[in-house]
Amino acid sequence: MPVEASPETESVRDILPRLNDSLFIPCLQRDYCWKQKQIKMLWDSLLRGLPLGSLLIWEDEGDGVRTEPAYSFIQHYVDERAYSWADGPQRYSQRFNFEELPDSYSLVLDGQQRLTSFYLSLMGSFTTRKHGGWKSNRGAWNQRELHFDLLSGEKTEDHDRDLVYDFDFRKGRGLSESGDSYWFPVNELVTDSDSLTSESFVEKETLLEEKLPEIESKVDADEVPKVEKNLERLWWGVNQREAILYETTHTDERTARELFIRRNKAGKVLSGVDILLALLTGYWERVDDESKPTDAKKQIERFTEKLSANDTIGQKYLYIELLSSVWSRRPR
Repeated sequence: MPVEASPETESVRDILPRLNDSLFIPCLQRDYCWKQKQIKMLWDSLLRGLPLGSLLIWEDEGDGVRTEPAYSFIQHYVDERAYSWADGPQRYSQRFNFEELPDSYSLVLDGQQRLTSFYLSLMGSFTTRKHGGWKSNRGAWNQRELHFDLLSGEKTEDHDRDLVYDFDFRKGRGLSESGDSYWFPVNELVTDSDSLTSESFVEKETLLEEKLPEIESKVDADEVPKVEKNLERLWWGVNQREAILYETTHTDERTARELFIRRNKAGKVLSGVDILLALLTGYWERVDDESKPTDAKKQIERFTEKLSANDTIGQKYLYIELLSSVWSRRPR
């Protein structure tokens, strides 16, 4: 029987350093799939004080060394499977070897998309292909970082459907040609380092002291108060607002799979491939003949990618047939 802990809240600053350190993605999770629009809405909600939804974190109910496979949160994301350069951003999470993991760690059953979005916004990038660009042409791919428009923030009659605070993935920073936007890199809220710790986040006084003079020299004098207010708002959203509500469950792997499927059905509808992946990973061999960890997600993903394009009746029969095959081979 799962043991539930009381819900807790943390700031983005508090929880992000745990990613890829003591908090990981379980094998049964789908890969990161959010679009840029969803990330922009998440940041708009953060700054407006709107609820972000709750996370569900899975703790092991045992006392020994944990053995569930763990995958990384993505820092640099590519929004298309066709990107294939090994020295560039990677679309999929990578599995950690057992020796790379601490004895005790946590896994995210629900909330991976939100956590990854904050992580890549502050520490990474989002790559897309130019419209009409050849997939084989490396120059057709745009790697962009998230920026915040310091001149945004005005509510309109349609603000219930549109963003109040504007964000955009781009390369250029500073004042736009039209003069109605000033784009500030969100990643300047943290120091320039490869790893993210609690010490990586820039303090408010330092941020204002180092960034405001240059910004104020570029915008109209009557816009300076708005710029300062928005820069402080951005800092507050990341460092002070306890926007991350999470629940913790101590349970076994079988119950965790059930929780994952039920929880995610309440949000984005799980496709047949998603459910198949969650079930199959539970029966996958965790090590190969050489005692090396197998990557169930990667092996299954290669196969299911071919099935995910169109949810046809024929595919549904195939899902059932595959699930029946798994059930017939379940441990006795």
